[in-house]
Amino acid sequence: MSNTQSNDSLRELNAKLLAEIGELRKKFAEIKVENDELKDKNTEIPELRRKFAEIETERTELKAKIAELLKQGVEENKRRDAENAELKIRIEELEKNKADSSAENVRRDVEITEIKAEIVKLRDNNEENKELTFLQSDNISKEMVSGNGKNNNTIDSNNNTMNSNTSEAPFGNIQSLEDKETDGFLDEVHKKKISDEIRERKREEKLHRESIAQDSLISRNIKTVPSGNDQSHVTSKTEVSVEQDDDMIPGESLDENQIVEQGLIHELCSSISPEDNVSSTEIISSCVSLENLISGSVQHLSYLFETAIKSSQQEILDWYNYSFEFESKVDALMADGRIKDKTARSMIYKEMKPFLPTKITQANLRKKTHRARKHLMLFGENGIGLDKIKLVSYSATEISKLTNAQIQNVIDQSI
Repeated sequence: MSNTQSNDSLRELNAKLLAEIGELRKKFAEIKVENDELKDKNTEIPELRRKFAEIETERTELKAKIAELLKQGVEENKRRDAENAELKIRIEELEKNKADSSAENVRRDVEITEIKAEIVKLRDNNEENKELTFLQSDNISKEMVSGNGKNNNTIDSNNNTMNSNTSEAPFGNIQSLEDKETDGFLDEVHKKKISDEIRERKREEKLHRESIAQDSLISRNIKTVPSGNDQSHVTSKTEVSVEQDDDMIPGESLDENQIVEQGLIHELCSSISPEDNVSSTEIISSCVSLENLISGSVQHLSYLFETAIKSSQQEILDWYNYSFEFESKVDALMADGRIKDKTARSMIYKEMKPFLPTKITQANLRKKTHRARKHLMLFGENGIGLDKIKLVSYSATEISKLTNAQIQNVIDQSI
């Protein structure tokens, strides 16, 4: 009985042991799996350590680069600040120099104006002195031939004074003083006489020119007066698109314009001497350098506008060149048909304005441009030609004051 119980207990114990052994085997298998995993992880650790070391190295290099970039940025900012300070100083100096230059230019313009006025005055005085000298020498020669008593006495007294002894010096000095007073008086009388003659000659020349103009006007009035349609036909004959004459001359100065008109016809109908004959090619060649500047640009137009204010026949040529180039630019703007004539002109005026002196207003620019077209009309392709400029003695201003009808009449009478 006891043996049976011990066997049962042994069996029960054996079963428990077998269960525990199975459990232990299961745990051992799990531990083995974990061990294998740990072994695999242990093999990855050196690789991870190597990668970590590389990352640390890169991090250190990046820190060094960042520090270098920050240093360069600070230095660049300092350099830019220094350059900005220098530029500010230079700008202030340039503005100051600009103000000084503007003041200097104004002063020079005033001086140039005064010098020009002085030159004109000296030129007039020189011409008058030449006429005085010529007339004086002519009168002296006549007086010498006629044996004027006063001059002979003066010459004899001068010779006696030069040949007198030292003992007669007081008398000689008195005689010389009297001679000087007499000569001075005679000179004053002579100069007054010559001045009167010059004024008389100028008055006669003026009357002669006025009589020529009046005779021509009478002959023109005898002719059939063209109708309004004929006049518009004459005006449209030229290639220059003529605006309405906004500078029509008042009645009091109409006669002066008619004198200029007839004087131009008289000059242009006269024969051309070899020394006055200048071909249009030679005249146009003087403009080549201007066209090479920036042909057709508003700067070039402004340059022509400013240089056109400078001297007689050259001034006429300058105004012709200015008007020719201005009208060419107007035609170019109107080529596509989208811009009208008035709009094109306003656009060019606006572009030119910054390049011109401040005293030139847009209204003044428009008026001068309109008057310059008189020169283009007179000397242009359908006019009398550029080679006739050398025959003209009238100023550009006098020509620009003529009406379009007067310009056309000069062309018709001169061709």
